[in-house]
Amino acid sequence: MSYEFYGTIKPKSDFNADAAADALYEAMKGAGRDKYRVIQIRTPYKNKYGKDLIDDLKKELSGDLEDVIVSLMETPTKYDAMQLQKAMKGLGTTEITLIDILCSRSDDELEAIKNEYRDEYGKTLESDVVGDTSGDFKELLLALLNNRRDRSNNVNYLKAREVAKRMFGNKEKKEKPDKDAFKTILSQENFRQIQKLFSEYQSMTGEPLATAVE
Repeated sequence: MSYEFYGTIKPKSDFNADAAADALYEAMKGAGRDKYRVIQIRTPYKNKYGKDLIDDLKKELSGDLEDVIVSLMETPTKYDAMQLQKAMKGLGTTEITLIDILCSRSDDELEAIKNEYRDEYGKTLESDVVGDTSGDFKELLLALLNNRRDRSNNVNYLKAREVAKRMFGNKEKKEKPDKDAFKTILSQENFRQIQKLFSEYQSMTGEPLATAVE
């Protein structure tokens, strides 16, 4: 087998695929992508070659492979900021990306993301949300960015059932689903309370809350 090399990158003679897989798994799981590990790689590269490693990777790679490799070189906070900006720039908005990130991050994580976004793009995340979304969806995203989520793990079962009733509405009484209840619960309640609400809603209606939202 013959190889063509770029620069000094060559096959590792004692390469162990299992060990490499383990190392990648540890580096990528959860919040395990330690920013200091990234710095340990990027800083020596910059010092030795006078170029940014990520800029060079972007020149050499393309498509999905570029997205994956470059993303792994960023801190989780910067990665989130990049994905949010990417979801809103240009024509159209990738709503699922906004939902996935903003609905699943803690207040501290959201605050860090907002700071990173402002530093990276010279404007606030909130301003882009206002400019690229509208209606109830915009109001929900702005509520999430207000960082008012309950930090406890307490679950109020009675409250979950009452809120589920408000969200479902009552056709016989001509009561429409309460949109404000959706916004409040998703942006302010702790995640365990939200899980209980979802469970109560499904037991009352026979369908997942996500289906009703759609």
